[in-house]
Amino acid sequence: MKTILLTSAGSLVGRGVLDALSGRRENLRIVGGDADPSGPTVQECDEQFVLPQTESAEFLPAVESLAHRVGADLVIPCRDPDALFLAQANEDPESRIVVPGPSFELVRMTRDKWLTYLWCSDRGIPFAPTICTDVATSADVDEFVAKWGFPLIAKPRAGSASLGVRVVLDQAQLGRTLEQPGYIVQPFIDPPSTAALSLDLNDGLPLFWEIPVQATPAVTVVIGPNGTAMRPLCFTADQRLGRVEGVNRIADEAFQAFADTLSDQLASAGWLGPLSVPLRHDATGWHIIELNPRFSGGTSGRLHLGFDEVAWVLNAWLGENTVPAWTGTPTTRVDRILSDFPRMPSSP
Repeated sequence: MKTILLTSAGSLVGRGVLDALSGRRENLRIVGGDADPSGPTVQECDEQFVLPQTESAEFLPAVESLAHRVGADLVIPCRDPDALFLAQANEDPESRIVVPGPSFELVRMTRDKWLTYLWCSDRGIPFAPTICTDVATSADVDEFVAKWGFPLIAKPRAGSASLGVRVVLDQAQLGRTLEQPGYIVQPFIDPPSTAALSLDLNDGLPLFWEIPVQATPAVTVVIGPNGTAMRPLCFTADQRLGRVEGVNRIADEAFQAFADTLSDQLASAGWLGPLSVPLRHDATGWHIIELNPRFSGGTSGRLHLGFDEVAWVLNAWLGENTVPAWTGTPTTRVDRILSDFPRMPSSP
């Protein structure tokens, strides 16, 4: 019996990990840690524990203590900030934490989109063209706009869950963005129509509104502790309000060749564990938007595409027969729907 500890187990990623292991947990004891352990996903773990918020100074010591107490063989981060803190502990020889992921320096790089751009550019990995408000000169900005035009995408250098991301439609909006430190700007590659980017506020503010970006291309790369890798998966993800609502397997030789090369490049750079890579495509080829060093919200959906990443990672780190092979029938399209979870009244 092997014990795995999920941090931020109540997240969408935690949900995906548990769904991917459904019916195959006989050799696993799954411990869920979360700031709110009463949620439905955490309750599906074998044991539940309260953890401090990731951003607090108490988070890492609490995870260390919990990992020691439950005898965790592997700790799986289910949010981006978790991955950064746990990667730091993973390199401490005194730590009880073992994470299926890369070095702290690599995870730190992925948490800063400007550093990610520089890192990829140095290695010939095609990252989306990027300028940074902290270092860009007026000439840099003028050249960038002349080449790419509008719309553009502005994002915080450090951040996750699309917080602070906005579409820049004109020079005035770009000027205000450039006044803010800690932002990067990229072209909006393959944008939706101009009409889709327009919001008429004459009659008030819509209660719900989002930019319709469907079928975002992506690659999932998984590299084991000895440098061996799964054949990367090429797919598209349908999202609504930041949540994955469907995944589609893409059988395209050129796309797969790009993904295979990317996996080889990342393995050569010392990458380990799962990596989610959203992309955009234009006439010049594929452009990476960011690197996400963890399982993602579409993890369980990809299982039904025949990509058993969670079992592969657990078997690579914990032993070949820890998780039995998936016996389902692969498909090319998976839709996600909501489900109900009745909460029982708390005991007095």
